[in-house]
Amino acid sequence: MTKRLFAIIMLMTILLSGCRANNKDPNSYTFYFPKEEIEFTADDGVVSAETRKLPNLSGDYKAILNDYLLGPATAGLKNPFPVASAVLDVSIEGKRAYITLNNRFSILKDYSFSLACACLAKTVFSMIDVDNVVIQAQGNFANGSISVAYSRSSFFNDDEAKALGIASQNKE
Repeated sequence: MTKRLFAIIMLMTILLSGCRANNKDPNSYTFYFPKEEIEFTADDGVVSAETRKLPNLSGDYKAILNDYLLGPATAGLKNPFPVASAVLDVSIEGKRAYITLNNRFSILKDYSFSLACACLAKTVFSMIDVDNVVIQAQGNFANGSISVAYSRSSFFNDDEAKALGIASQNKE
């Protein structure tokens, strides 16, 4: 009897924990920022996640991303974006998101530019069901390019994306 009861409790625990993982709070967003102390041997290495509640902004990606650009609230993370950076537009075309930033973003160079774009793209993938993110700024970036593009697969393999609850829902 006790073994049977134990088995039922274990089964219920496993099933309920699976349900809990799928009920994502629609007002919570995962933002990615670089760590102040970089650890190349750690699982998350250079970038770490911060969850932030932003009630009443559901679907307003421009407002959510502008809040994100203000920087992290979590100790140990740093803001990779220049002061006064702003998202001017977010547009979704099919499975591609276009993020247009103001010209403050254009001052970033080399590693700082790459890290800021990677954090922004990873954040966008965590909240919008797209396969590609194109980041563009008013004018050109410091390296002369007009945009930089990322694919979901460049950040997450399929198993990681499913485990994080950010797997693309529709494959084209």
